[in-house]
Amino acid sequence: MADGYLENRYAEYEKRKAQWQKSHKPKTPNQYGRSNSQNPS
Repeated sequence: MADGYLENRYAEYEKRKAQWQKSHKPKTPNQYGRSNSQNPS
């Protein structure tokens, strides 16, 4: 195989992974399980 083939493939994978993670951010749940729009007062 050509020199650096695996390194190039891994670099491409890391770029795709970063793009995917940026577009699929996990939703952080509120401490009490309620949305921020509901006021408990």
